[in-house]
Amino acid sequence: MYTAQGVLLSEKSNWHTSFGKYENPCLVCEYYGHGFKDCPNILPEFMGSCLRCWSADHEVKNCTFQKRSIPFQKEYMTPEELKIMRRII
Repeated sequence: MYTAQGVLLSEKSNWHTSFGKYENPCLVCEYYGHGFKDCPNILPEFMGSCLRCWSADHEVKNCTFQKRSIPFQKEYMTPEELKIMRRII
């Protein structure tokens, strides 16, 4: 199972529940096991960008730009969509 094209859902570290230092889900993709600064489900060129407008020159707390949709990797599925897909298969 994949969360996005080429992003394997780890069987070793369950991305559906908290574990280790990741007590809360990623602010971007809602999976556990990583933080928003290293989210494997967003396009690599947007790593470390503002979480509101996805520009690289400021942080969300200083953002005055219009909110843009999250630049997810191709074929990204939310955790809920993945759960539904797993029930079908």
